[in-house]
Amino acid sequence: MRKRLAASVAVTVCWVSLGVAGCSGGSNGSGGGHATASAQPAVSCSPTHGHPKPVPYDFGGTGRADLVLPDTGATVQGVRDAGYAAVLPGGSQGPDPKHARLLTQNGIGEGPAGQGAYFGAATASADLDGDGKADLVVQAGYSTLFVLWSGGTADGKPARLHGAHPFTGDFDGDGHADLATTGSSPFTETIAYGPFDRSGNPARTATVRLPVDRPAGKADPFLDEQVVAVGDINGDGRSDLITSWATEYTDIAPTPRATVVWYGTATGVTRGPRLKDAKGQDIYGSSYGEPLAVGDFDGDGCDDIAVGLPNELGPQQEEPGPPKDGSRLTVWYGGAKRTPLTLTAATAGLPGALVADGFGGLPVAGDVNGDGTADLAFFAEPRKGAPSEVLVLRGGPHGLTTSAAQLLPGRDATAMTMLDTDGDGRVDLVTGAPHDQPPSVTVLRGSAEGLDASHPLTITSDGLGTPLPPDGPGYGTGFGSAFGR
Repeated sequence: MRKRLAASVAVTVCWVSLGVAGCSGGSNGSGGGHATASAQPAVSCSPTHGHPKPVPYDFGGTGRADLVLPDTGATVQGVRDAGYAAVLPGGSQGPDPKHARLLTQNGIGEGPAGQGAYFGAATASADLDGDGKADLVVQAGYSTLFVLWSGGTADGKPARLHGAHPFTGDFDGDGHADLATTGSSPFTETIAYGPFDRSGNPARTATVRLPVDRPAGKADPFLDEQVVAVGDINGDGRSDLITSWATEYTDIAPTPRATVVWYGTATGVTRGPRLKDAKGQDIYGSSYGEPLAVGDFDGDGCDDIAVGLPNELGPQQEEPGPPKDGSRLTVWYGGAKRTPLTLTAATAGLPGALVADGFGGLPVAGDVNGDGTADLAFFAEPRKGAPSEVLVLRGGPHGLTTSAAQLLPGRDATAMTMLDTDGDGRVDLVTGAPHDQPPSVTVLRGSAEGLDASHPLTITSDGLGTPLPPDGPGYGTGFGSAFGR
């Protein structure tokens, strides 16, 4: 069985409401420095905030997101774990496998890639240079990022940057896309503020200190921190960072124990809430560094955060097991108007007969039916030992609801994302099954009635219009095991 790339590289009838119950930035900009804390911004939820931006992963400017499928375990030109990223352009019927493009470190002119280069270890997308088309940020190895202008379709050489774990957003609200990456020292993040020139120089950069809580008289209980998501949690039109705090280390990874919001401001970031559930307990996910789902589930203009805890790694445990209080998914609503919501397999109104263990895995958010509110999809188990299914809950003015919930086959999927690949204003659900033979990706398109499970698009690793390098025996991910952020 493949190991995951280490974090350091890394449907019912009745309506039931669930929501009530730095350094110098380069030649084209000013200098930065360490971001300083400012007064906490006021919550101002409004659907009208923000600047219109190109669709992330829309490299052709068509209004359709392209699908990026990285495989860090691929052997490229005889080099094991060199990795690649396949780019499937969005089309009127969804991703178009016949016109897929293959990106490798060698192919973009930044090679030769060495063994364990893990090209595609993480990806992110935004219009960094302001030309109206999304750009692609690809991580290779532990600290190298490549910016492929218009996803590698534009003229010119990719920009090479230092950093890891890329996330994009507009953290100062000026209408230009920014890039956040892991800092060079503990509890820091580097934000490169756009616009960028084609050499990769931002307007300015800032090193953001993200200190953890240190109880008086006690040793620091948190050993690591990582950004796991970005969203506008307080509705001020600026992107906010969402971080995971980790404590006890196992032999392979730190263990998450808290989730914290850092609000974006015009001058930096400032500490926001440490997320707590309705019982006042910390909210955290199963795997450190695993992205959380962020979306506006109640349509108030403030993004909300969904955190799944299907299993947990406790002290002295070598393998994850059921959490102490059971598998669950917790939704923390932005705007501070709703009580946090915790869902389990026993929550009233959910479709199917779900088992307690494994509930809430890998949540993703997006507007499936085009009603203006985000919907939530996550993995759940229908019975012990059976392949996971995908549970989809609708968003609405009262938050998430079991009305018209869908329980869809998950096959042997281990990864999931949502994006609008056909440009109809509704996101599509993409799941990956890297252990299928051959490995596959399935796309269910969004519609006014929900996800269309009757007409799935299945894409296999041997069904693309370009040959793919083979997977090797290394430790990287395989085809369909990861998607872009």
